[in-house]
Formats: sequence, C-alpha cells, structure tokens
Amino acid sequence: MTDSANTPSKYALLWPLIAPVQAVRRLIKADGVDLAAALAFFTVLSQLPLVALMAMLLIAIGPSDGVVEVLTEALHYLFPASRDLIDDAINSLLGGSLTIGILAVINLMIGANRLFAATTRAVNRVFGIRNTRVVQVTIKSVSLATFVVALFMISIGLSGVIQVLIRLSQASAPATLGLSTLATIILGIVATILPAILTAFIFAIIYYRIPNTRVLKRDAIFGAIVAIILFEIGKHVFFWANNQDTYQANIYGPITSVVVLMIWAYIASLIFLYGAAITRTASELRPR
Repeated sequence: MTDSANTPSKYALLWPLIAPVQAVRRLIKADGVDLAAALAFFTVLSQLPLVALMAMLLIAIGPSDGVVEVLTEALHYLFPASRDLIDDAINSLLGGSLTIGILAVINLMIGANRLFAATTRAVNRVFGIRNTRVVQVTIKSVSLATFVVALFMISIGLSGVIQVLIRLSQASAPATLGLSTLATIILGIVATILPAILTAFIFAIIYYRIPNTRVLKRDAIFGAIVAIILFEIGKHVFFWANNQDTYQANIYGPITSVVVLMIWAYIASLIFLYGAAITRTASELRPR
C-alpha cells in the first residue's frame, strides 16, 4: 500500500493531480466496471419506486396540477433522456390506489436495502478493505439511507420548483423583458449549482461514513468534488450524445427510455466509485 511517508517530497504538492490518475488504476484493480453495473441495477430498482411514492404523496397532500408540474419538471431535469418513461409513469400514478402506494413502499424498502448493501460492498472493495458484520451494516443503513433519501427528495423538489419558476419567468418575457431575462439567468445558475452541491454533499457523506476504516473529511470532500464535476460533465455530454442518436428507437423500440436510463445509471455509478477511489488514493498521497 502506498503511504504518504513514502511519497517523494518533490511530488508532495502535486498529490491533487496524481491522485485522480492513480485512482483509475485502483478502480480497475477493484473490478469497478462490474461493481458499477450492480449499482446501476439497484439504483434504478430503488429510485423508480421512490419517484412513484413521492408522486402519490405529493398529489395526496397538494393541488394536483401544481404538484404534478413541479415533480414532472424536476424529473425531466434530472433524467432528460427518459421523458417518455417519466411522463407515462406519472400519468399512471394520477389514478393510483392505496395498493399501488403499498407496493411502492415495499419495493422501495427492498431496493434501498439492496442498493445500500451493494454500495457498501463496492466502496469497501474500492478501498481494499472488508465489509462490517451484518448487524453493523443494518444499523448504519437505517440512519444513513434515511438521510440520503431525504436529501435526494429535497434535491428533486428544489429542482422542480426552480424549473417551474424558469418557465414562468420566460413566459413573462414580453411584459418585463429586462427583469425576466435577469431572473431567468439567476434561476438557471441556481438550478445548475444547487442540485450539484446537494449531490456532492451526498457523495461526501457516503465516502466518509461507508468505508470500514477511518476517512478524513477533507479526503471525502476532495473525492466528492472531483466526482461531481465529472458527474455534471458526463450528464450533459451523455444526454447531448443521446439526443444526436436518432437510431436508438429503431433498435430498442418501446424500451428505449429504460435502456437509456440504465446506461446513464451505469455511467453515474462508475463516476461515483471513481470518486471513492480518489478519496482512498488522496488519503495515501496527501502529505501529513
């Protein structure tokens, strides 16, 4: 194992540049490509029931039209390549029953439990350490998973509200052109930065709390910052490339949206694990 004491002094100040490079080798050695596939599967398995449950809860406690618009805009912003899948899911939920809600809760619990277990195994494997006992993982999963889900729901809600405000601001452009343009620019910046900050915060918490070893907060934050930069770049590049590909519908037919969602979940999972690898590598290279 590389230790900071063994790092040549002339490279000590270059560790922020060296860590991302060495993290690639660590990720490959830990079979990160295969681990990301497992995370992608369980992510989709848990997130879709979460969206269904959120839709039913919000529709039950608020005005249907406004709530549906906010939720739809938020999900379109987060998953722009899966608009058809999202629209169909939300429309089917509008006439949902108590049975659908119960099934959504059960599926969410199962999916979230498997996602947490897969995340724990994957992160620890990237760190090169063993998993904790089942009891310890279960206790940790209750608190950590609840907190992460809460942050994710807040992120979705804020993203949806901001996107609706942007649309309203653009709609009022003829009447107040200057004010509307300024408001649209400000809201656009907030809509880009705020979800990224919340996602980076979630990554940092996972990198700090999940591994079965001591992790410094600054290393977890460093790994989260690099991961979220790649996450945002990868998201825009992926969705741009996906929009340029006009043959996907001919290849995958009615499941195109599902396939695109799975591919993006895989890319996002790979970036997430790369951030974990950077966190571990930074802890070894950072001068003490």
